[in-house]
Amino acid sequence: MKICVLGGGGYLGSFLCEQLSFTYDVVSVSRNNTTDTNQPFGFYKIPDYSLISLEKMLQIELPDVVINTVAYTDVDGCEKNKALAVDLNCCLPRRLAKLSNDKKFRLIHISTDQLWGNEVAIHAVSEPVFPMNIYGVTKAQGEQQIIGHRCNGTIIRVNFFHNSIEAKHQKNFWPWIVNSYLSSIGIVGFTDIYYTPISTYILTEFKIGRAH
Repeated sequence: MKICVLGGGGYLGSFLCEQLSFTYDVVSVSRNNTTDTNQPFGFYKIPDYSLISLEKMLQIELPDVVINTVAYTDVDGCEKNKALAVDLNCCLPRRLAKLSNDKKFRLIHISTDQLWGNEVAIHAVSEPVFPMNIYGVTKAQGEQQIIGHRCNGTIIRVNFFHNSIEAKHQKNFWPWIVNSYLSSIGIVGFTDIYYTPISTYILTEFKIGRAH
């Protein structure tokens, strides 16, 4: 089975490519890709995530599964550049959902759990969402694009972290928590924001199990 990971040059995308390549034929699709012959997976450098560029990539790679990790996740940046947030968080999922129906691949879309702004920590999947910022609004709209196209897709609402302080990307949440504690640095938290974090290792195993 062949899997294309959109955003394969990013934090989650690169981790997925590494882990999934132990079992599957994997291609990292990214605007920042450079061919690395030392990696056990392939590379495809895409100029942008327009419909034309996506169609060309799909015609060449012919994947069975596409995992979309591309998103504009900078919450403050989304407020300042709504157009970019809409394009990556909403329009890109719409393009992928349409292409999933046309090209017959399975779409796995990484969404977010930041879709509510109340004090309830746990929400049922069927509950209406009430996002409090542009990031949450555009991610929710992206989900609706996939649902509305009725494609062969899976939406995963999640926050993730690398459960190793030896992670390649040291600025990730978990290494920051551990290193701050070991260095006796104070950590400022919130009392009105709830997350459902999951280890990237567990998240990868979930995808492997559901990608057939």
